[in-house]
Amino acid sequence: MNTAVFQNCRFLQINADRSKKAYDKAYLEAAKREVDVIVASEPNRHLVENSRRWTVDRLRDVAILVRNKTIRIAKAKSLEGAVLMEGEGYNILACYISPNRTRQQFFQRLDTIQLEINDARKEWILLGDFNDKSPEWGSQMEDYRGAALSQMCAGLNMTVLNNGEPTFVRRGQWSCIDLTFVSVRLATQAANWQERRKNDPTGRRKKLSKDPFLKAFESLLETRQRLSGDPIHTGEEIVRMMKKACRKSHDISESQPLTQPYWWNSQLEEIRKDTIRSRRRALRANRKTENNERLEEQKAAWREYKEVKKTLKKAIAREKKN
Repeated sequence: MNTAVFQNCRFLQINADRSKKAYDKAYLEAAKREVDVIVASEPNRHLVENSRRWTVDRLRDVAILVRNKTIRIAKAKSLEGAVLMEGEGYNILACYISPNRTRQQFFQRLDTIQLEINDARKEWILLGDFNDKSPEWGSQMEDYRGAALSQMCAGLNMTVLNNGEPTFVRRGQWSCIDLTFVSVRLATQAANWQERRKNDPTGRRKKLSKDPFLKAFESLLETRQRLSGDPIHTGEEIVRMMKKACRKSHDISESQPLTQPYWWNSQLEEIRKDTIRSRRRALRANRKTENNERLEEQKAAWREYKEVKKTLKKAIAREKKN
């Protein structure tokens, strides 16, 4: 669950994972933070299909809700796995690309995104769940999806706002696949990008084993009877003991905030910033290629970017070994 502010317009980005409970949490968070626009990847199809407030893509994989009625939307367009909204000053493109999509389908989706962004002259906000990995936004490794998305955004003069914090955490596993990209000029106006993390933001329940729970519950009952000597009189007390037994037997906590990965440090952060700056220089050199001098400048800029990017990968690998 991510939040960001652009030109006094507050965005909330979530991955609902088809869960209805995720919407309750999103609505509460939106009301608390006075959010203007909610972007949901993997929305609950029943909820968004039966609501006129949500604009959904053709595959029902991503949806946008504009809560603030003062925001003027000139045009809304539904694509396969993407929703485009044209606003005042900038356009919004929300996307979702399933990890089950083939390599060819992934690149076709990227081509669609690139064509839409190239067709307009406004600034852009590109956000969603791309299911890709790259050290540029905090992943431990880079796959072909992350490399392709990074190269596409560099060519579109866009930069990532993610600060390296995981966007999803569960059972000790974490990932940085919910991303926010903006045009470089718009990035200077972006403020307060935050990742609002819970153990399981979708509200899905873990499958609990029966025997550990029963043992924990019986132990709590014996302890209570030994200390008080009185039987349980109310249903509320039973429910309270059952919750306590669940937490005790399956190591469930209300909230376990996660820090940066153990191998991340200030040196890696500086190299990452150098990588982003080098990519922007390569992007600026890529704009004009009318003469040989410009072509040589472009090639040199991209060589520099590749070297810095390689340095970042090696530094991450070295820190993980240590």
